[in-house]
Amino acid sequence: LGLAPQQTMTDNDKYRPVPSNASEDVQASPLPTLLVTSPALTRTPTHLISTYTSHTTHTTYSPASHTYTATPSSATYTLKTALAPKRTGLLQVGLTGNNATTVLAALLAHKLRLTFATRGQKSNAPNFNGSLAMAGSTCAGTDPATGADVHVPLRSVLPFAAPEELALGGWDISGVRASE
Repeated sequence: LGLAPQQTMTDNDKYRPVPSNASEDVQASPLPTLLVTSPALTRTPTHLISTYTSHTTHTTYSPASHTYTATPSSATYTLKTALAPKRTGLLQVGLTGNNATTVLAALLAHKLRLTFATRGQKSNAPNFNGSLAMAGSTCAGTDPATGADVHVPLRSVLPFAAPEELALGGWDISGVRASE
């Protein structure tokens, strides 16, 4: 994976939601919330509203005087992000191909609460543990006491649509049905 021997990969298993059909001994910790304190950020019950100022320098050249003039410039933007994303659609081109049918099967397994058994283990509920939204983390800053990086799950930074709630659609040039 290209990691140096002293580096470790982080895993957010303890923050992943537990499916309603999971065995009794499986427990998940509540997902931590990242609260940002900044004069440029306002949190309402439904939105995050942030102000961002982009700084640049406009440079012009005057051939008559052979001089460049650099003038600082800035533009301020207001960004509004919904805390609860609306329904999200996934359009799949090649709907009967390997990738699309795998996504369809995973989403249906969640929706129908299917379980599967593995060698010597109890029944397992399907999960999205390998997805970026569930497994990914990002550096949120450094701990001032230790100087160590603080990593948080991506889902605690930005709102993500739940994968099992995606509205699916798509097409394929093949006449084969996705279930075949």
